Amino acid sequence: LFHDSYMGNTVNVKFSIPEDDDPLSVLFILTSLNGDSDLYSSRTQERPDASNSDYSSVLDGESFKDVIQYAEGDEPLTGVYYLTVTSKAYSRFSLLAKVHREEQEDSHQRTA
Repeated sequence: LFHDSYMGNTVNVKFSIPEDDDPLSVLFILTSLNGDSDLYSSRTQERPDASNSDYSSVLDGESFKDVIQYAEGDEPLTGVYYLTVTSKAYSRFSLLAKVHREEQEDSHQRTA
């Protein structure tokens, strides 16, 4: 997903892994192309935020990559992931989902 975000803008994304899949880990990588955006994820909250999320990747300043990983201990890894990207000012970002499997690695990137 590539997106331009304006002050106070929030982008919500739903990512699903089929129940018959068997991933080892799932990574979500937010790359700030300019500005600073923050990433929140949840398996249960449809609109995760700073108060209601499983994980957050909030870095101060002009950091380029924010990473959230679900892995061993977060089972099951199949099902739905809810992601929210927020920004306090104008920003442009890319969001990449990487699903690691035992024999292969798949990357899914959506363009909006």
